[in-house]
Amino acid sequence: MATFEAPPLPAWSADGKEAGRKIRASIFRQLRASGSKPKGQNKERDEVLQATDVIEKPKQEVKGDLEKENEELIATLAEQAKGFEKKTVNEAFAVLREAVWRVLELWYFDVQLLGGLVLHKERLAEMKTGEGKTIVALLPTFLAALEDKGGVFVVTPNDYLARRDAENVGQVLRFLGLTVGLVQSTMEVADRQKAYKCDVVYLTNAELGFDYLRDNLAVYPHQVVQSKSFHFCLVDEADSILIDEARTPLIISESVPAVPRQFEAGREVANALKKDLHYTVDEKNMNVVMTDLGEKVAQDLLQVENLWEPEEAWILYVLNAVKAKELFQLGEERMAVWEYIIRDGKVSIVDTFTGRVLEGRRWSDGMHQAIECKENISVSVRSQVSAQITYQSLFRLFPRLCAMTGTALTEAAEFEEIYGLRCTGVPTARPNVRRDYPDVVYKTEEAKLNAIVEEIVLNNERNGRPILIGTANVKMSEAIVSRLREAGVEPQLLNARPESIARENETISQAGRLGMVTVSTNMAGRGTDIILGGNHSQMAALNIRSRLADALLSMEESAKALVYNPGEEFYPTDIPGSLEKSLTEAVEAVAKCPAGEATQSFLEVEELVASVGGEAPFEANESAQALTALRKARHLWTVGWRGVTKFSGVFDKGVDVEISVRDTWARLNIAPPEAFAELKTLYKDLMRMRFPIDALTDEKDQVIKAGGLYVLGTTRHESRRIDNQLRGRAGRQGDPGTTRFFISLQDDVFRVFGGDKIETLMDRFRLGDAIPLQSPIVNDTLDRVQKAVEEFFKKTRTTLFEFDKVISKQRELTYKTRKVRWESARSKLVTDSRAHLST
Repeated sequence: MATFEAPPLPAWSADGKEAGRKIRASIFRQLRASGSKPKGQNKERDEVLQATDVIEKPKQEVKGDLEKENEELIATLAEQAKGFEKKTVNEAFAVLREAVWRVLELWYFDVQLLGGLVLHKERLAEMKTGEGKTIVALLPTFLAALEDKGGVFVVTPNDYLARRDAENVGQVLRFLGLTVGLVQSTMEVADRQKAYKCDVVYLTNAELGFDYLRDNLAVYPHQVVQSKSFHFCLVDEADSILIDEARTPLIISESVPAVPRQFEAGREVANALKKDLHYTVDEKNMNVVMTDLGEKVAQDLLQVENLWEPEEAWILYVLNAVKAKELFQLGEERMAVWEYIIRDGKVSIVDTFTGRVLEGRRWSDGMHQAIECKENISVSVRSQVSAQITYQSLFRLFPRLCAMTGTALTEAAEFEEIYGLRCTGVPTARPNVRRDYPDVVYKTEEAKLNAIVEEIVLNNERNGRPILIGTANVKMSEAIVSRLREAGVEPQLLNARPESIARENETISQAGRLGMVTVSTNMAGRGTDIILGGNHSQMAALNIRSRLADALLSMEESAKALVYNPGEEFYPTDIPGSLEKSLTEAVEAVAKCPAGEATQSFLEVEELVASVGGEAPFEANESAQALTALRKARHLWTVGWRGVTKFSGVFDKGVDVEISVRDTWARLNIAPPEAFAELKTLYKDLMRMRFPIDALTDEKDQVIKAGGLYVLGTTRHESRRIDNQLRGRAGRQGDPGTTRFFISLQDDVFRVFGGDKIETLMDRFRLGDAIPLQSPIVNDTLDRVQKAVEEFFKKTRTTLFEFDKVISKQRELTYKTRKVRWESARSKLVTDSRAHLST
């Protein structure tokens, strides 16, 4: 077996074995104290922790050069992995740990290894925000790929996360000799086929499900994209995918001609009818019911004798038009959840959980056309269902399924009942010091909004700590932004609108900086940590991306991809002249090399940025020299920014960084390195030293002194789990932070599900609107309403699952029989063709 020597332990664990022993002892204590666990689980946890101890030991038998010998090593591990011996698991994890260190310069904490072992045991690992779930996912995925028993998938909630993970941590798998595929919603069949043939595939839950359905509707073999059978699947943000999105099935529909006249007539009737007189609205179940008077008025307006006549079925058009009018508001009349936006003259559905646009998704049964007619958009073709599957049935097709998320234990029973996933809470690497303050409750929506704006303005005047405002919908986010601007605060906005999504990287990378105010729709699935003081690496990547996009892409492609170039004010300092020259020359060299000439899309530009940002060696070809030069320039730049932010008292914007650095060395009596290329090492050393001068207080320290990130919620969500997701954005990796929710008794979740209870509360308290309600009665009532909402939606998901069970077996048998006959016919065709050619 090829071997290698473990690298030196990072600075944070320089005490080596003793530090590791203390950390593991702490983990033991936390796990023992968790209580109320199934019988026998402690024994399993002991085995997991012992394996963690083994992985952490220096591997004397593993020495050598991974770059030259990993092929032999991986081949040996792949052979052993088929039996899944404990020793093989430990060795594979140790190899991956070394590869992550060499490629990404990241070192696994013990709790991350613990999380990887939990996932390998096909469980759901609850790991808090900021605990490094992205690299934890590599551990079980690497082992599953070594098995070579079928397709290995890492499923994320959106294209952005899938692309980010495939480009960044995918470098580690490529470094170890595995192939990594990426499936995006915009890809054609040929690109999908190529991606699915890879050892590991990163994609979204929607693409996985739709490709599965499309493959089983395919007529010809060349239309099939999923060439491997399902074997292993790791679901990231599991609560978002397996719980929130599991309410509605995935549907493949075919287009049939639509008659605009019928939809337009339905719209006119709906506009003439009055709520509570001609129909009633059930917002809880998203339904409307016509009264006898309403049906009679509709029949008179349409001049028909019966709305239910099978030939015309006018009742369907009228009901859809009324639903479009009452249940799918853009939010002008009230703070309703935005179910859709108008983009490029088309109705685009917005995911209410993540605030993202669901590309290519349409409502069925004529609902989409009714909304188009309501918005005076040309009615498109009508959809007719051809195939469908629920997420519950889709993920149960995998022999090996595991998942991870930051919030799962509140739904542990449902995960185990439906998906067979037992939830295991993984302790944090550092203690959580975040403070969660009690809710502030107001009687009216207007009073709540005024209080939120006042709180933010006062915070900015007091210490300027960064604030993240979480909203449930697009309308609320834009209303808060408008009010903040009127109050003299300029916030950053992140919601479903295209211009906002294009700036997502910039928005997230700045959200932890001093004085920053960020307004965002539901942060579930964003997948990017908010680092206090700002993310220097992300800033460098954004500028490199902008330069490469300008040099490599056509104007049409840049406009199509909505490439956003941050302005100079985004960066903490000007770029020194010498570094600007190096960057310009490096980008020009990349543009002229084969890799640059072959880059035609924004996706390929981001792949280049990811490879330049990593440490994995480039392939030995004509492009290697140009890419290496750009990597060196990027390192200099990243380190320069890190230093400028670190030594904020020394470096001012507009001052040449190189000159200022050398002045600082002289002031601190430090011998300068021989070359500017050694800046990275220098700054790492300086950051570990404590000099008694104020100039060394960086922006992160200022944010920490101000109290860390302040998360401000604007409403209770449908589940406590989603509230906890938002809270989890603060207090990352032991950082300080605080959270508080501002809610009103008129919020949708309480108005729709609370009913008479909320009205009784409002009548009981006769205080002014601007005075917050502080009473145990209020909090208890709101908690009961929220639990009732959770139970309601759980029942919805369970009912959907039970109904789908009936057709699930039939669907699987039908698809299996179809595939067997198809393969048989294909083999016969090949045999006949060969026989014909031989004659």
